[in-house]
Amino acid sequence: MRPILSQRKSVSYLSAISNSGLLRFMVLTKAVDAPTRITFLRRLRTDAGCKVVLLLDNLNVHMAKAVRA
Repeated sequence: MRPILSQRKSVSYLSAISNSGLLRFMVLTKAVDAPTRITFLRRLRTDAGCKVVLLLDNLNVHMAKAVRA
């Protein structure tokens, strides 16, 4: 038997889904911070080509001043 070498790795995942079922996502190897969230939202807005409605939880990065602006 091979020994199991466990080194925990984590990823962060930002996603959005349109009302027509189109999925957009970003996978990160670091924690989500305000600049990363803003980058994702800008890409989402550009790709959508229309108004975007956001539903967010209370994650600290969602409440950052830079994200809310």
